[in-house]
Amino acid sequence: QGERKAKAIITFLTAHMPNFVVQLKHADGSHDRFLADKSKAKVVLVTEKPETTSMFKALASEYRGRVLIGEVRKSERNVFAQYGPDKLPAFLQLMEDPASGMLLAMTAHDFTRPNAKSFNKLSNFVWDAEREFKKIKKRHAERQAEAAAGGKTSSQGSSKKSGKGGEL
Repeated sequence: QGERKAKAIITFLTAHMPNFVVQLKHADGSHDRFLADKSKAKVVLVTEKPETTSMFKALASEYRGRVLIGEVRKSERNVFAQYGPDKLPAFLQLMEDPASGMLLAMTAHDFTRPNAKSFNKLSNFVWDAEREFKKIKKRHAERQAEAAAGGKTSSQGSSKKSGKGGEL
């Protein structure tokens, strides 16, 4: 059963935490599957640590089903080279174009700021990634709706415009 001391309890609990962090590897295709999922925001931890920290396990649990949290280890050279951070660890937000799936930008969490490795700061970064993803997705849906509406009413709209000298 083990000791009833705080350190022993914490060790037991962290060893048994569920891990919803996606290990991104080239060989098993997990990196490709991660990038192919367009339904959620994505953040990636690039690290040289051999194990997922309890902090990132907790983040992945907190945002499970809403944000994909991936982890790339330096030893996974093929995938690591695609992110190529100058310093490790690096925590990156991937922003993609919903229409094409092309990567628009990668925003990095600044680990040099005070308390940057606290759960709250990391959680805020993930929350911002989720919020930005939703904004981009909403803008894309609005553009699609406008384009669809514009295609249906273009003949009607042009006759109304021509009656007023072409002005709106």
